[in-house]
Amino acid sequence: MKALVLSHQTLLLCGSLLYASALLSPQLQAEPRPAAEVAAALKVEYQLLQPAYAECPVSKLRKEPGCYLSRLSLTLPFAHQATDWRIYFSQLTPVIASLHPQLQIRHLNGDLHELSAKAGFSGFQARQPIEIDFISASGIFSQSMLPGNYLLQDKYNDVHLITSTSTGNTDASGTPAFIRPFTNSNPEFLQNPADELGVASGESLYQHYLHYQRAQAAAPANTTATQHRLIPKPALQQELSKTAVNTTAGFALQLADAQLQQQLQSALLQLQQQQLLKPQSKTPLQIRIKTGFASAEHYRLRIEPAGIQIEAGGTAGAFYALQSVLGLYDAANKQLPSVLIEDGPAYPYRGQHVDIARNFLGKDFILQLISQMARYKMNQLHLHLADDEGWRIAIKALPELTELGARRCLDLGETRCLLPQLGAGHQPDALPNGFLSQQDYLDILAHAKAHQVRVIPSLDMPGHSRAAVKAMSLRAEKLKQQQSPDWDQHLLTEAVDRSDYLSIQYYHDNTINVCLDSSYRFIDTVLDELVSMHQQAGMPLGLYHIGADETAGAWQQSPACQKLKDAGETDLMRYFLTRTASLLQAKGVQLAAWSDGLKHLQPGQNSQPLPSSVTSYIWQNSYDGAALTAHQHANPGWQVVLALPDASYFDVPYLNTPYARGNHWASRMLSTEKVFSFQPQNLPSLAAVWQDLNGKNYQINDKVPLQQPKQIIGLQGNLWTEVIPDAQSAWQMLLPRLLAFAERSWHLADWQPPYQPGRSYQHNSPLLSAKQSQQYQADWHSFQQRLWFKEVPALLAAGLPVQLPWVGVKQIKGKLQALTEPGLLIEYQQGHQPWQLYQQPLPPANNIRFRSKIVNPLPPAAQTLPQHGLSSTVGTAW
Repeated sequence: MKALVLSHQTLLLCGSLLYASALLSPQLQAEPRPAAEVAAALKVEYQLLQPAYAECPVSKLRKEPGCYLSRLSLTLPFAHQATDWRIYFSQLTPVIASLHPQLQIRHLNGDLHELSAKAGFSGFQARQPIEIDFISASGIFSQSMLPGNYLLQDKYNDVHLITSTSTGNTDASGTPAFIRPFTNSNPEFLQNPADELGVASGESLYQHYLHYQRAQAAAPANTTATQHRLIPKPALQQELSKTAVNTTAGFALQLADAQLQQQLQSALLQLQQQQLLKPQSKTPLQIRIKTGFASAEHYRLRIEPAGIQIEAGGTAGAFYALQSVLGLYDAANKQLPSVLIEDGPAYPYRGQHVDIARNFLGKDFILQLISQMARYKMNQLHLHLADDEGWRIAIKALPELTELGARRCLDLGETRCLLPQLGAGHQPDALPNGFLSQQDYLDILAHAKAHQVRVIPSLDMPGHSRAAVKAMSLRAEKLKQQQSPDWDQHLLTEAVDRSDYLSIQYYHDNTINVCLDSSYRFIDTVLDELVSMHQQAGMPLGLYHIGADETAGAWQQSPACQKLKDAGETDLMRYFLTRTASLLQAKGVQLAAWSDGLKHLQPGQNSQPLPSSVTSYIWQNSYDGAALTAHQHANPGWQVVLALPDASYFDVPYLNTPYARGNHWASRMLSTEKVFSFQPQNLPSLAAVWQDLNGKNYQINDKVPLQQPKQIIGLQGNLWTEVIPDAQSAWQMLLPRLLAFAERSWHLADWQPPYQPGRSYQHNSPLLSAKQSQQYQADWHSFQQRLWFKEVPALLAAGLPVQLPWVGVKQIKGKLQALTEPGLLIEYQQGHQPWQLYQQPLPPANNIRFRSKIVNPLPPAAQTLPQHGLSSTVGTAW
C-alpha cells in the first residue's frame, strides 16, 4: 500500500504542474466545446488490470470477499478546458475506491456510478489519455457485466450518449468496442483462493470434444431412431414399418367436436402451412378425446399409410400429438415415418420464466417464446413484470407505474424516468424501456391459451420493488400538491422511516414497507386489474407469483413496523405473506413465491394462519441445499417447482470464459449438455456428477427424505436480464438450452437413476450402471443429431438467433487442429478474408478465427442473419 500512496503523491504533484502549465498553454485556452461534440469525440476505454486485487479497501458496498482493479482511459482529439461535466455509467459490481487525484468515481444507487472532476482538474489535452484507476467490489468474470452506454452531462444538464461506449458499437464477437479484451494471464479469473474452475481455452475445449467423440464411438446411437427422434423424446416410440408414409395428397381432418377444433386451431394452422391438411384428401387425420389416459396431456399417435389416428386424454394431449406430427414431418421429401407413439409428460408443470422488468424485450419476443414453448411441449410462462429497474404492465388505476416506472433515462430527481440502470441510455421511449399495454397483455394471454400455455404474472415484492416505490412516491407527491385527501392511499414507504439498508443489487431504496395499510391497498388494486384481464381473456388467474424477496435491514427504523412489533408481530415477512395470501385467496388465486421467502410460512412460527395452498419455487443451487428445501416444502403438501440456478438459469454463460455473455453469481457455466443431464427425479444424486461454483466436489446427505414425490410438480427454466439487453441476446441465451430443458421436463429417460430415500452422494458415488452410461451417451448423441440437423436450422429459418458451440483448437505437431460438437461443421477466417470450410489442420497464425456452422443450408431469406457462436480467436481470445 505504501507504493500505492507514493504513486498518488506523484500524481498529485504532476497534476499541479500540469495545471500551472495549462494557464499558459494556448492549447487549453480554447473555448469549451459543446457537450454533444465532446460526447461524439470522447474515446473511452475500459481495461481490467487485476481481476483478483490484493488490497481491497473496507467498504459497506463489499458484500462478499474480493475486489478487482480496473482502468478507464478518456481521450479527446482536441483540448477541452471545461471541468463541470459528469459521466454516468453502469457496472454490476460497485466501485469502492477511485485512485486518481483529480477525478472521482462515486457509486450512486444500484449499478449506477458518477465520474466527475475534483478541484484542480485542468481539463483535457488533445490526444493525451487521462487514466483513472479504480477498485470495484467482488469479482468480474464476463465482459457483459459492463453494459456500456455511458452518458455525458454538462453544466446545463444536457445529456448525450458517449458514442464510443454505445452498445451498438461492438467488435466481431459482439463485445462492446470500448472494452479492451480480457486476458487469462491473471490467475485465470479465479473467484477466490479456493477456486478450482479454470477458464475455458481452445485446448480444453478440444479435449472436451475429443472425449465426446470417444464416448459416442463406444455407445453409438441407433441411426433410424435418431432420424425420427423428437424433442422432447416420447415415452414410447415404435416403428410400424420401414416404409415412409407419403404425404403429397395430405390428410382430411376428421374431428366432430367444433369446440375442440377451435381449441386446436393454432396447431391445425401449422399443419395447413405444411400442406398436410387437405379437405379433399381421402386419407383421414382422426382426433378423438378418450378416457383412460393418465392425464389430459397424454396421447396416443399412430401414423400409417391408411391415415393418422390421435387419441388423447384432453385438448392438451391432442395438441401435443399434433406437435409430434409436425416434428416427425420431413418437408423436403414430403413424408412421415410409420410409427406408434404413446406419450405423456413426466411433470405437469414445464415452465419458462422470463424477466422483462430489468430490460424490456417487447411483446413480439413474448409471443414468439410462447410459440416455441408450445412446440417443445412446455406449458407454463412465468412472466416477471416488475423489479427494481422497471414496471412493465399497465395498471389503469395507477398510471404512474408505467409513466415513470417503465422508463429509464438520466433524471436524478426521477420525476420523468427512473435512473438509467444497466446501461439503459437516455432515450426513455426506446428499448430497453417500454411496457405492455392492457391490450398487449390480453393478446399475450390469447396467444398463450391457443398454444396450451398458462401465463403466471409476477410483480416482485416486497424487495426488488424500486420501480413501484418511486412511481407511487411520485403519485403521492402529485396528489398532495393537488390537495387530494387520498394522496397517500397507495404509498409504499414512510417519509419518517430512516432505515439504512443495501439490497443484494446495491439499492438503498427498493423495498415496500410491509407494515403500511397503503401497501396492501396497492397490491389489491394491481391484483384486481390482473384478475380482470385474465377473466376477459378466458384464462382465469389461478396462480400469482409474489416474489417474496426480502431486504436485510429494511423497516428497522420504521415507526409503522415498530407499532406492529409492539402489538406482538415477531416476523414481518410472515405478516406480509399471510396478508397478501388472504388478498389472493379472496380473489380465488393461489400464492406462489421463491422458496427462501416461504421459509417464513413454515408451521410453528407464530399464530398467523397459513395459506390453504402454496407453490414454492426452489432457486437454491444443487450444492447449496436445493434438495433439502425441496423435500422440506413438498413433504407438508406444498407444490414445488424446481428452478435450480445451476440447472436452469439461462442467464448463466454457456462456457466459463470472459467472452461468453452471462452472470456468474450461481454458476460460471451452464452448457446444453449439463441441462440435458439434470436429474430432477433424484436431486441428491447431482453431487455424484456435478461440481459447485468453484469447480469443487461436494456432498449431499439426504437428511430429510422426500415423502411426497408427486408434490414436486415440475421444472422451470429462468431467464433474468441484467446482462441481456435485447431480444437477440435473449434468444441466444435460451437457444439451444431451452430444448434440453424441455426434454428433461417432459421425458424421464431410462438412464436416469431412481430416487433412493436417505442415500448420500458425493463425487464419483456409484450412480449409473455400465448399461445406463451407454444409454446416456446414445441418448445425448441422438439429441445432438436432432438438434443440429433439424431443430436449429428450423429455428434459424424462423429468424431466431441460436448460440452455436465454441470451437476447440489445439496445436498438434505444428498444426492447428479444430473440433466442435458432433453434427456441426467448422469454418475459419484468416484476417479479413472470407470464411472457409475447415477440412484439415492449418499452420499456426495469430489472426485465425474459428466458428461452428450447421450442416443443413438455410433458406435464402435467412442467410443474412448475424453470425452466432463465434469461437475463439487463436492467439488473442484465449
